[in-house]
Formats: sequence, C-alpha cells, structure tokens
Amino acid sequence: MNPEKKDRVLSRYCGNGMEGLRKLCNPLIARLGGITQADYDDFYSIALEVLSQSVERYDENTGCTFAAYYTGNVERRYINELRRRNTKGRRSEYGMVDSLDRCVGEDGLRLADTIASDFDVFDEVMEHEGCNSDSMMIYLSRLSIIQRAVLIMMAEGYSSDEIKEALAIDARQYRESIAAIRAYENIRVLM
Repeated sequence: MNPEKKDRVLSRYCGNGMEGLRKLCNPLIARLGGITQADYDDFYSIALEVLSQSVERYDENTGCTFAAYYTGNVERRYINELRRRNTKGRRSEYGMVDSLDRCVGEDGLRLADTIASDFDVFDEVMEHEGCNSDSMMIYLSRLSIIQRAVLIMMAEGYSSDEIKEALAIDARQYRESIAAIRAYENIRVLM
C-alpha cells in the first residue's frame, strides 16, 4: 500500500474522534461479551495497535478489502486478549529457587525430596543390608521416601527423637510414618 492510501486508511479510522475505529470495535466487543465499559479503552488501544500493524502488512494483491483484513486481525487479537485475561489468575507463578532445603508444602516437605532421580539411596542401602528379597522390595516400594528413612533408622536402632531430628520432621509426620510402616496393606506382602 502506498503512503497516500495508508494516510487515507488511517484518517478513516482515526479521524473525527476515532469514529471509524469505534464503529468497528463496538460490535466486536459487544459480541465477545463480559467486557465492562471500563475495559473499552484497553480494547480501543489494541485495535489502534492492530491498525498500525495491518496498514504495514496489508497486501492489495490478495483480493481482500482492507476493512475485512483489519476486522479479522482485530477480532483475533481481541480473542487472544480475552484468553490472556481469563487465564491470568489460573497460571502458576514460577519463582527462582533459592535453596533445595526450603519447605514447599505444609507438611514440611523439602524441595530436594521432590526432585526425581534415577539413583535410589534406599535401594542401595537395602542391597548392602542384604534385604533385597522380592517381598521386601514390594513392601519398600509402597512406602514414601520419609517412611523408608524412618524404617531404616529404626532398624539401625535410632530413637524416635533422633529420627525426627535427623529427618527434620515433626511428631505428626513421625506418627504417620510409623502408621504407614505398620499398616496391614503394606506388611501383608512380608507375611
């Protein structure tokens, strides 16, 4: 599009208090729904930005009028804006990790405990302790990492206070671990 045509298009939409722009935008905004009167200015700004981009990118040889081309661009941008606004509250906020020892949950779980690894310390310990029977492996696979650590430390003769201190768990977590270790669903594979 030559500069004279660009000026005519811009004056058609931006002239006379943006009357052409408002005529185009108001039905589109109304059709989308859920947009308050206070948000209309935001959507007019988006349409103005799309206008400047559309004037530069429009190709007269496509057989499409500028009005149809521009309307399609504005409509797509409005839909993207609505999607962005609606998903804004549902997106997780990702922050920088400052320490792997930082608690990530209410139950005192450390970030380091949540990272997956192909090296399993507990399998190695069980191999060295001679506890690698199939039933023992099934039993251990049913326990969480904390529960396995409690079990191993109990087998090594640590007191409950030493276990809680070493694993940085509270009394509730310790009781829950002991309950899981002794649960019939878990120990029946050992019988």
